[in-house]
Amino acid sequence: MKERISLLLKKYKDVFPESSTPKIACAPGRVNIIGEHTDYNSGLVLPAAVDREILIAGENRIDRMLRIFSMDYDEMFEASLENITFNNEKKWANYLTGVFHCIQKSGHKLSGMNLVFSGNIPQGGGMSSSAALEITAGYICKLLQKPDISDIELVKLAQEAENEFVGVKCGIMDQFASVFGRKNHLILLDCSNLHYELLPFDSSRVKMVVCDTKKERTLAGSEYNLRRAQCAEAVQMLRKNIPAINTLRDVSVTKFN
Repeated sequence: MKERISLLLKKYKDVFPESSTPKIACAPGRVNIIGEHTDYNSGLVLPAAVDREILIAGENRIDRMLRIFSMDYDEMFEASLENITFNNEKKWANYLTGVFHCIQKSGHKLSGMNLVFSGNIPQGGGMSSSAALEITAGYICKLLQKPDISDIELVKLAQEAENEFVGVKCGIMDQFASVFGRKNHLILLDCSNLHYELLPFDSSRVKMVVCDTKKERTLAGSEYNLRRAQCAEAVQMLRKNIPAINTLRDVSVTKFN
């Protein structure tokens, strides 16, 4: 990571030559072991953070402008915090500006920022590069401007940004794993109440292998929202026709921190 940070800081100085000492935030991607489609149905999931991440370098501005440079796309994006709207041309920017929009919507007034970011999480690979970008945007905002936002609030704001601003009705697992993941641990998360337990994972005995199928997985613009609606309908049908399903949670998890 040291080499990536050095490259990030060099690019930051190139893009913003008047800069002094930017602060740096990062957040990881994730893999999911068990629980596809169950997070947004208030079920149990078992994700883990990975050793790939998003890095953002940033400084405050004295105005209300956002100037964001993506090293991955080699593009600059500019917008005013006074009027944040969805951008159809540079869609990558929406994952950051959506978070800033939701932070302001929750009652925190922000000033402008100069930001440069880079990631090594495969895009469209199902490892939650979008959630990691949202969480990193929240972290850099907290570092620079000190809004009183807890980690769990940041998770919810990042999910809101993807649900309401980007337009992907994702569950909360990806953002939660990016914030609460810990080295050599899995996360047993109950999405109905966000209680979780960190489960030790001995990587010297068991290895997880993530394979690149070369099939891009992009939720925005896909039928993901349709699948979510179909799953929600199926859950309601099950609960209506199999009353006992509502009591299964009582015996499925016996311990939470």
